[in-house]
Amino acid sequence: MLDRSRFGERFRIVSLIGRGATADVYRVVDSEREGRELALKHLSRTAAGDPSFAAEFRLLTALNHPNLVRVYEFGRASDRRPWFTMDLVKGRPITESARSLPLPGTLLLFIQALRALSHIHARGFVHFDIKPANLLVEERPGRPSSVKLLDLGLAGRVGVGRITHAKGSIGYIAPELIRADEADERADLYSLGAVLYESTVGHPPFDGGDAAATLRAHLEVAPAFPAGSGKIPAALRDLILRMLSKDPRERPSSSLRTLTEIARIEGLELELKLDPAARLSEPVYTWRDEPRAEIADRMGAVATGRAAGPILITGPLGVGKSRLLQELRAEATLLGLRVFRADARPGDPAPHGLFLKAFQGTHQPIDAPMRGELDGEFARIADHERYGSLSSRQLHERISRFIRRLAKQGPIAIFLDDLDRADEETLGLIAHAIRFSLRRDSPALFVLAQQGNGEQSALSELDEETETLQVTPRPFDRNEVRSYVAEMVSIDTDSIPRHFVDGLTAATDGLPLFVRESVRAAAKLPGPWPRSLFDRDPSQLPTSLEAIVLKQIRAVPPKLRRLLKFLSVLDLPLDADAIAEASGWAYVAEDLVELAALGLVEKRRDGLAIRSGATRSTLYRKLLPARRRDYHTRIARLLAPKLDSNDPVSDLAHHAARGDDRELAVRAGFRAAEQAIEAHAPGRALKRIEEVLLRRLDKGGREHRHALTLMAKARIARNEYELARRLLVELSQKAVAAKDHSAESEAQRSLSEIARWQGRTDEAREHVSRAEASAALVELVGLRARATCESAEVERAAGRPSHALPKLAEAADLFRRARDWKGLARTWLIRGDLAFGELDAAGAADHHQRALDLEEQIPFALRASAWNRLGMCRAELSDEDGSVDAFRRAHRIFQRIGDREGEASVLNNWGLLERLRGGVSRAIGLLHRALEAYEACGDPLPITSVLRNIATYRIEQSDYSTALDLLNRARTTVGSEPWSAISLRAEAELRSMRLDEAERAFEGAIQVAGDDECRSAHGRAGIVLIRAISKQLAADEAAREATALLTTLPDEIDERLEASILARMLEVHEIAGNTRAMKEVTERLDRINDGEVTMNRVVTMRWRSWLSLEEGDLVGAERRIRRTITLANKLGFREEEREARRVLARAFLVSGRPGKAAAVLYSAMETLQEDWAALPSTRRKAFLMAPRRRALRRELKTALANLRQEIRQTK
Repeated sequence: MLDRSRFGERFRIVSLIGRGATADVYRVVDSEREGRELALKHLSRTAAGDPSFAAEFRLLTALNHPNLVRVYEFGRASDRRPWFTMDLVKGRPITESARSLPLPGTLLLFIQALRALSHIHARGFVHFDIKPANLLVEERPGRPSSVKLLDLGLAGRVGVGRITHAKGSIGYIAPELIRADEADERADLYSLGAVLYESTVGHPPFDGGDAAATLRAHLEVAPAFPAGSGKIPAALRDLILRMLSKDPRERPSSSLRTLTEIARIEGLELELKLDPAARLSEPVYTWRDEPRAEIADRMGAVATGRAAGPILITGPLGVGKSRLLQELRAEATLLGLRVFRADARPGDPAPHGLFLKAFQGTHQPIDAPMRGELDGEFARIADHERYGSLSSRQLHERISRFIRRLAKQGPIAIFLDDLDRADEETLGLIAHAIRFSLRRDSPALFVLAQQGNGEQSALSELDEETETLQVTPRPFDRNEVRSYVAEMVSIDTDSIPRHFVDGLTAATDGLPLFVRESVRAAAKLPGPWPRSLFDRDPSQLPTSLEAIVLKQIRAVPPKLRRLLKFLSVLDLPLDADAIAEASGWAYVAEDLVELAALGLVEKRRDGLAIRSGATRSTLYRKLLPARRRDYHTRIARLLAPKLDSNDPVSDLAHHAARGDDRELAVRAGFRAAEQAIEAHAPGRALKRIEEVLLRRLDKGGREHRHALTLMAKARIARNEYELARRLLVELSQKAVAAKDHSAESEAQRSLSEIARWQGRTDEAREHVSRAEASAALVELVGLRARATCESAEVERAAGRPSHALPKLAEAADLFRRARDWKGLARTWLIRGDLAFGELDAAGAADHHQRALDLEEQIPFALRASAWNRLGMCRAELSDEDGSVDAFRRAHRIFQRIGDREGEASVLNNWGLLERLRGGVSRAIGLLHRALEAYEACGDPLPITSVLRNIATYRIEQSDYSTALDLLNRARTTVGSEPWSAISLRAEAELRSMRLDEAERAFEGAIQVAGDDECRSAHGRAGIVLIRAISKQLAADEAAREATALLTTLPDEIDERLEASILARMLEVHEIAGNTRAMKEVTERLDRINDGEVTMNRVVTMRWRSWLSLEEGDLVGAERRIRRTITLANKLGFREEEREARRVLARAFLVSGRPGKAAAVLYSAMETLQEDWAALPSTRRKAFLMAPRRRALRRELKTALANLRQEIRQTK
């Protein structure tokens, strides 16, 4: 008979659904959810204490997906055994539903199952019990069927070690689970393959009659389709057989890849038939910089009966405060805390209403006497007639004492959200209750959340007195937005276009709520999914978000709302004084402080601005047109003095164009367009020309022609040469007809520039000659100077620097006469580039310094470019500190003017310098920043170059998996790989002991090398080494092949390529034990690497030490190897440092010092353990099986054995 009272008054038990090995499942009615039916899972008595029950709830809490059951509350029954509630699924097994469906309908069900699996696998978990009974299909009239994946009780993390006992159901269990081997997500794909086989054929793939026979079939029998399966497409049969492969490596690599293959079978657009809700999964809370350990410590203290300071979560609307509260509530429940929660609302009775909601709305067990006391206490507090004279302090004391009595019955956690909507009296009560609980050492944890920073409320006084832990989640960066969207849509991050990520990040400011709502709104749009998501304009916010923003704004006082509307017109931040001057209003500074406290305004580097782009765009759209123009005009007139300086005027042009001052708009528009072109921002220049200039200038006039010239220059900067050429030819013809020699000269000069960039120097000479001729017809010295300077550039491009230098001298003289300091500085930069190309770094540095002598007279973009060039020259002259100083100055200027391409160039050069200085980690950090800047520009070639540089450094750090990921990303960016990238991939595969993949990569490199003998020899050297390691070749035979290969190397060979080949040959000769050949190769390497600080140099130094040891020179060997260890450590070459320590340990062993040998090898083993722990579980075994690492462990064992022997002898 059912005990219908064990779960309290809230849940009414309807029936027992079923009993499992560890839990009973009931159908219940939840009175607090309007009588909704739920499933309630209750841990059985026989499984009391089983941690997997709480683990299942924790996992389901983190997994929010339309094809997974959703969990709600966790609690304990009257017998203290835990329970949790979840969706009640009314469906039948997927194999039964498949019988009545055509093949496309069946595949749609499995696409949903794979989406759920992908969601689980992306979080590092494996289900381990995929079977038809756990894949239920809900059939809904008029709507597509929905698959629900159930029962995660056996789920476990990937890579936690071997399975200690078989998991899963016998008919669908993967072979590696039967063998108790290490298993990953491919075990689930095997089980799902078995279910898919049964759904298409009608019976399971393996049915041996009894359990033992079925298990043997899983291990030994190859699956096959019976006769008459011809209706099943061949592609589907092939996929199912691969899913059922005994070897996990032969199965599809992921659930996402399997989903893609199924969706493409027969060319069906299967996903179009899914519900919009079924297209998306709900990502888990993304932890960013929050102090997880400190939060856990406070929860743990309260759970053990101690007091702990409160946790205050602050931040702007949509940053994830409520999601974080949800995470923490689930964690508190699992720790055994009784959880009470409430959300503040403006209509709550002050000050007690919030606590009344928290305690009366709970399902946590409060015994009858305490429940009666609760009702009576709050009734008396609310009775204003009787307690009209009750002081605020007395109210606070009454409620605080009640909380203390409640905590005496067991630890509690009180979660209060939306406290920005609470009045000051309620906040004062919360602060008092927290202080009271801490003074009385009550086990009560307060977790509070409010919008803004909390500085202007009563809660701000808690910090020091109560040790409040303030947590402020930050918005997503661009990469986190990409990952978040990929998780929602269940696709790879590489499949999401960069322009979509950039637009969505800018429109939503990276706020998770806004990102989520934008993607949800797009899921409802018609069209093939997910292409319909990426085809939409991400800057257009959905109406659901606008409603959220407007609701937030309406809660702001009218005076502050007026200021917010004024701030919505700002394109760039302004300081408080400028805002006050432009608006003409009093008390602006105080109002800005209040808005900042509410989280609506933030202080940035250059001033104040509305924090959220969504808030700003919504407010701006709601402004009346006349009010909008008035605000823009006020700000434009405030910024007008910028025209008399070198400061950027982009914001001035923006406001003037939207205001009423035409003359100011035209002047600012020209200056802004010129500055944008100089700052490598042609898109911004085109926008200014089209929006500001062309709409206001008379066609055919001189100013209009000047605007078209600027437009052509912007097109050239965007590599749109044909569009620019057509525009310039038309402009030149109009200028000739109007006898505008100035415009004609500028057009011809730009045509020369296009021809020069495209390598047509003869055509460029013709255009520049016309430019010089037109310039000679007018008395404009600056025009002649620019034409002469372009003529010098043409000669330089033609490879005739001796012809270019006289023209540069002439141009410099003309620029001086015209007092055009920008042009003069450009001539010095060109001279510096010519000197640098002639390997005259000192002369180049002198020329660049002369350009910088004009620093105050030239634009910021030119100034930064000069500092960047000077940094490269100083690096070449080994002036490392001076080089870093120059790069730092250039980077600061490029950042100020928003030149992302220039910023990326500086960071790239700076990273290469840091690599030469030995700071590999710092170099990688700088290159990642350069990569981010290049991605913002959108040019794929520099992106792939930086990715390959980072991959090279990661290989040097022994981080091979990251290096391979970077190389894959580079290949995806441009769609192909050059020889250098393939060779780098082969190196990473070889060092991570993925020998088959490495050999294929070397073969690909040989194929791409073609007739290049040197590059082909490099690939063959790699293959010889691989075959020697894998023993496909006998050691002596491999050594002979290596020697023969060295004799075939051409005389003219790149030294770095030769050094790499020789390093591989050294390893082959080491395997063969050929000391004499090793000595010869090492001497050859010494000659090549003399003075070079590279990986090959460190390898050579290590081998020299080893040979010295073999020859009996112990002192020389020890001295050399210590230098090698120091250099390898400085450069971050972890693998080579370990190898060097091996040699040093061997020297200690030979000289009878096993204790020192063991200490050195222990140090090497520590770095080996660190590298092993950083690898994915699938690569750890291969990593440890590499010959070098096995030798390290073997020598440590030898050293320890010798040490023990020495100790025994001493005793």
